[in-house]
Amino acid sequence: MKIMENKKFAIQETLLVVVLLTFVSGFVDGNTFAFDGGRFAGLQTGNVIQGGIALAKGQFPHALTFAVPFVGFILGVMVNTLVKRRFKNHPRIIFEEVALAIQIAGLSATTLFSVFLNQTIEIGLLSFFMAMQVDSFGKLRGGTVATVFTTGNTKTFASNLMTGISTKDVTALKTAGRYLLVIGGFFVGAFASTWLMRFTHNYTLLVAPVVLLVVWLLIHFNKEAA
Repeated sequence: MKIMENKKFAIQETLLVVVLLTFVSGFVDGNTFAFDGGRFAGLQTGNVIQGGIALAKGQFPHALTFAVPFVGFILGVMVNTLVKRRFKNHPRIIFEEVALAIQIAGLSATTLFSVFLNQTIEIGLLSFFMAMQVDSFGKLRGGTVATVFTTGNTKTFASNLMTGISTKDVTALKTAGRYLLVIGGFFVGAFASTWLMRFTHNYTLLVAPVVLLVVWLLIHFNKEAA
């Protein structure tokens, strides 16, 4: 089960892993935005902006509903910081495995028990676990990448595309292509989530932990491969 994309980079920095993670982000955020009051589990910029708009309109209770995922995201990063510190020098376990295991369990439990949860509590929990993802994965073949939001990815894509076109730099064009695939992961995830909702309803988000389990298996069995 060896993934031999490039010997110079860790498996968690490979294109396959990053695209799978952005698919999950698009999947979760597409679902929460479409079916959970326009709120995002991962994309906190959207929550902050919408919270500000609601507050300006005098909709104070509504504004607070956007604060819940924001706080959940902060708490998720804080917990993940402790996870990274605890497993930083572990001889056999890398912290990404632990963070993914927590995220898989948390997203699964939140989805399975969503019928018993208030929507605002549910989105707060989802934000907590999505924060662990963005805090654990930030590299694509040595370069910076974001797996929960894509503004920086778009900038990197555009910059490398222009460099490649203007200087005939093949490496820059390849980098642009990789980031385009990363961006595509968000798009496909959002599309798939919205489309599946008509068939799987409250259990749609179970797709996310299944994909994350694939990522966990890739990392677990390929720690020394890439």
